[in-house]
Amino acid sequence: MSQYKLTFKTFKLDGYQSKAFPEEKPNRDLAFHNEFLKEVIFSLWRRKKLELAERGWPPQPVHQKEIFDEYKAKIERYKRMDAECGLKGEDMFWPSYARVHDHNWVERRVNYLATPAYGPKKDGVLMIVNVTAGKYTPNPKLGVI
Repeated sequence: MSQYKLTFKTFKLDGYQSKAFPEEKPNRDLAFHNEFLKEVIFSLWRRKKLELAERGWPPQPVHQKEIFDEYKAKIERYKRMDAECGLKGEDMFWPSYARVHDHNWVERRVNYLATPAYGPKKDGVLMIVNVTAGKYTPNPKLGVI
């Protein structure tokens, strides 16, 4: 009986380059969501920090599931406030051009916010950092922790 060793090799033609993910063109919806998700992460982290401080525990990072749940809840609050106040156009809390996205899209946006190349910076310091897989916190260098 002979032993077979399976090896997986990918053969590529000379000059082959893998395709890069297409860059998303900047638009109002993308810019709005970057700012909106940054606010969601910071507000959720602050609320969680206060709740844990009451028990004498240190602040903890925010999980992606919590971010998405807060994203959906905040959208509902904003839409309800728009309807109650009768706001239209640019005055709306949730603008008409902003779409409601799914979990995967939000997850990708949050990952971009924690990436030095794409994420928002304050005085050259990245505002949101990825602590572990799927957990985010404001950058300690900002002094908010």
